This record gives sequence, C-alpha cells and structure tokens, in this order.
Amino acid sequence: FLLYLGELVTRGLRTSACAGLGLVVIAVAAAHRLTFIVLVLTALVALAAALALTRERAPLLRGAALATGFAALLSAGVVYDLVTRSRTFGGTQSYTAYLGSKVELGPAIADLTVPFVVLGLIALGFGVRRLPRDRRALPSLALAVVSGGLAYAWVVHLPLFYVRLVYFLPVALAPLVGAGLVQVVGARRGAL
Repeated sequence: FLLYLGELVTRGLRTSACAGLGLVVIAVAAAHRLTFIVLVLTALVALAAALALTRERAPLLRGAALATGFAALLSAGVVYDLVTRSRTFGGTQSYTAYLGSKVELGPAIADLTVPFVVLGLIALGFGVRRLPRDRRALPSLALAVVSGGLAYAWVVHLPLFYVRLVYFLPVALAPLVGAGLVQVVGARRGAL
C-alpha cells in the first residue's frame, strides 16, 4: 500500500497500478477493519498534502479517482460480507468501552525500544524538512500522523482499540529511519 501511495504522490500511477491499489485496499477491508480505516485515512492525508505541495494535480487526482473506482468495482462481495456480519454482532460499542485500551507512552516506547523511538523522531523531522522538495516520504509521514492521531481518538469519542494504533508506528517509521540513515551516513553504513 505504501509503495503504491508513494508512487501516486510522486509521479502518479498507471491504470494497472491503480487497479492494484484498489485491490489492495479492498483486500485489507476484507481482512481487518481497523487497518482499512488507517489506510484510507493515510491515503487521504497523503493526497491532501501532495495536492498542497504540487502544481501538477491532474496525475494525483486521476490516480486517486481510478484507484477508488477500481476499489468500488471490486468491493461488492466484501461490502456484502461486512454488512451481513455487522448485523449479527449488535453494532459498534461506545468509545467508553475502549477507554481501558488508551495508549500509555512508557510501555509503548519500551515496546518500540528507546533507540528506535529516538531515531524515528529524528527521521520524522528529517522527512518533514525535506517534504517541499521530495514527496517520497509522504506516505510514511501520513501513516505516522494517522496512527498517532487515532491512538488518541478517545478525545473526540471515536470508538477504537486505541493501543493497537501503536502497531502501525514501526511500519511508518522504519522507512523514514532507513532513508534518513542512508542520506546522512551513506548507503553502506546506513545498511549496517
């Protein structure tokens, strides 16, 4: 997903890649609703930022529209399954049912490890600083913003299992840390 989104926000997508992105999004919707929500929000944040950073909006809008169209075409079975299953479990609980799953920073940092969190924060700053010139980091930055924001969605009464949003941070930060290391110390040292 991040590779498709990275290609979309930097160069635009060919029609076949738009179909692939639509298929990935629908496959994720079928497999895991929370991940689907995170991916859709990540795509929206990345697209909004890319549109703000570029004058050539046509390739972005075309790719987003085609990917959305392919997802809609491929989604009938998934939508039917999700609607059918949601009727059998009584609906979504209130956000108060999830208040016990609030993210605690200490354990979250310990799980991610302190060195990785430090490198991740530096890489976030590095990625944001390079954004106006280089949009390749935009999908990872958007995923970090969405994950961090949804982890505290209880503030706006959005019902989610909040602590699970921490699981998305390594996916967002690892590419940023890798790219930052390669640019600062070179490819060979960065690989080590």
